[in-house]
Amino acid sequence: MADPSAYLDLPTEPGTRGYKRLADFMAWEPPTAIFPRFRSANLLNLLSLQAEISQLEEQLLNLMKRDDQDPNLQRRFYSTNWSVLQADQDGGNEQRLKLLELRTKLGEYNTALIQQITLFRQPNPRISDLEYLQNWLADSSGGNRELVGKVWITKDGDNYKLADKLSLLPEDYDTFTRTVLKRFGSVLSILPALHVKNRTFPPRQASQDAHFTIYSSSDAVISIGDKVATIVASLVTTIPIIILKFVPSINWRLGLVVIFTAVFSSTLAFMSNAKRAEVFGASAAFAAVQVVFVGSLGGLF
Repeated sequence: MADPSAYLDLPTEPGTRGYKRLADFMAWEPPTAIFPRFRSANLLNLLSLQAEISQLEEQLLNLMKRDDQDPNLQRRFYSTNWSVLQADQDGGNEQRLKLLELRTKLGEYNTALIQQITLFRQPNPRISDLEYLQNWLADSSGGNRELVGKVWITKDGDNYKLADKLSLLPEDYDTFTRTVLKRFGSVLSILPALHVKNRTFPPRQASQDAHFTIYSSSDAVISIGDKVATIVASLVTTIPIIILKFVPSINWRLGLVVIFTAVFSSTLAFMSNAKRAEVFGASAAFAAVQVVFVGSLGGLF
């Protein structure tokens, strides 16, 4: 996790305009460093390179066949003696030049392909971060709609086209920690022990008020979140056992198992960074433990 304090003192002058101001804002608030993937354009580039390479391959193959049948014995050695291919005509023979052209194009294609693999693996931005960036761009204290060529405001109905964007520096906080920082940042900022700073992005002009308040995270807030999550985890896993112990009806027990499992999986998803498969596995194990316990009380099996 990046050290949040590294972003607290970035210089941003109120009079800064345009893309420099946007760059300062993204550097100050890392989750808003959102960029388009240009998936269609990049894939079109790969397809065009693929077609060019296929054409070069065919041309090279024709040259090789021609040289293999050439009356000039020197050229017939091209396919079997690399030194002859390199040295003949001072390396300027047609087959070698075509091979070098193919090598260059392959390097361009492979580089573009690896870059695309890297881009596709980058996480999509969160809707809240994209909305935050869009609101800042539209506000008079932010970009004020003056940027030309911006690509972030691309909402199609309720679809923000997140799949065509990537986040360079996504915060890896769980939903619970993000909610605490967002909803209770004003309260946490007045508690000296937490060192949560209330920051505002400088307005464009000294006479304007800054509209964007940012609450910096801290290790103390994350630590509190971890402790709360630990307590909740212990309660969510033990309280159902106590309740099931005193419920006499087997039908009510099974219904409560469903409810407790849903609460457990929801809590796990909200208070941790567990992946979907991990949440599913943990929920299945929790449900199995409850069913075994209910069975041990009698009436199920």
